[in-house]
Amino acid sequence: MWNEYKTIHAIGCGPSVTPWLDQLKAKPNIVCVNSMGPVIGNPKHWLMIDPIIDSRILGWVTSDQAEQTTMYCTKYNQNQVPKAKLLKVAGTRVMGDPDRDGYFMLRSSLMTACHVAWRLGAERVIVWGLDMTDHVRVNGDCGEPWQKMETINEGWRRLRAGLKDLACDIYNANPKSGVRELEFIEPGSAIGE
Repeated sequence: MWNEYKTIHAIGCGPSVTPWLDQLKAKPNIVCVNSMGPVIGNPKHWLMIDPIIDSRILGWVTSDQAEQTTMYCTKYNQNQVPKAKLLKVAGTRVMGDPDRDGYFMLRSSLMTACHVAWRLGAERVIVWGLDMTDHVRVNGDCGEPWQKMETINEGWRRLRAGLKDLACDIYNANPKSGVRELEFIEPGSAIGE
């Protein structure tokens, strides 16, 4: 477990994280999602919520470079991940009690990453790259459009409240994020902690 890390950084794919990538890569206490695995290089924890349709990502997943990475994935990705590297099936796509329902997500991989961070012992989660203003990603790909931002915001509100009940605070390091349910933390101070 990661109980020595009271703060864990959950890193999403939104371009707002780009100015901070070099500093985040140097941190041991990170959880990243989807196409950020190859971008970060060798994260300790990586969530694969999106289907692997990009051969670059699949190549990274199966490479020796990812040997020290603990991978979490959804049920529809299980057969794409080497079994020895799979720790937990994540993204049950339900909202509710995380202890009862397991890792959950509602239209955002970063929700699952925040829950994983809490499971790893975080008392504070700082979310990076939670843009939700367009669909461009750090690596230049374009994700699927979001259907209902009000549902996504409600999911983040419920996650924030649920983690608060579990003595874990959650912050967003993007002041221009389309998600308005998380308290903002200034990125420079978040990186310097």
